[in-house]
Amino acid sequence: MIDTYKPSSLAIIDRVQPLKYRLLLASLLLVSVLSPLTSGSSLASLLRIILLQVALVTSIVAARQHKRLFWIAVCLGVLAFSGISFDYVELDTQVRTSSQIFLTLFFSILGVTFLIDILRSPRIDIDQICGALCVYLIIGTVWSFLFALVLKHSPEAIVFPEETVIAHDDSGTLTYFSFVTLTTLGYGDIRPVTPMARTLCWLEAVIGQIFMTVLVARLVGINLATHTRIDPDS
Repeated sequence: MIDTYKPSSLAIIDRVQPLKYRLLLASLLLVSVLSPLTSGSSLASLLRIILLQVALVTSIVAARQHKRLFWIAVCLGVLAFSGISFDYVELDTQVRTSSQIFLTLFFSILGVTFLIDILRSPRIDIDQICGALCVYLIIGTVWSFLFALVLKHSPEAIVFPEETVIAHDDSGTLTYFSFVTLTTLGYGDIRPVTPMARTLCWLEAVIGQIFMTVLVARLVGINLATHTRIDPDS
């Protein structure tokens, strides 16, 4: 008989696989909702870092079923985890930039993979719906990192209201701006002014609309196919 022994960490990951998207959705919601509320103090920064680290871990758990992707996710996750940890300790600009790059790569790769899995799934259940919501939140989170990287290169790329100028580099403000853009609300209080910033904004808005359109079409298609199989005479 072949020995199928697994390290305890992998065994734990395999046990929670059926809940992977639900756990990931909970962690992403915490990051997205609390990020705009956790700015202005070291304690708030520490809380956001912890939430991001939890999101990294739950994302790696969700990627377990893809063997090659899993180890790529582990490597990028460790780099991002270390980067945001050192960022809190040292508050170094280069460390922060590196961690944002690793976070962007990590969530981008996993977001695309999760979306492909969901679109290929022959059935729709609560886990698939949670996965779709995860991808939507990942898009908004990734773009908040991209906006931060743009501001590092060009601080005048995005114009902020006077009352938020001091905190314009806060992750909470950029998270707010990203999701306002993703949902095409467009309040106008924060405006992109450089070509790169404007391009990122319209790309995020278009991707958000395409995602919702494709997802709804897919859900309707699977629902119709399921009813057809159940009642072929209808």
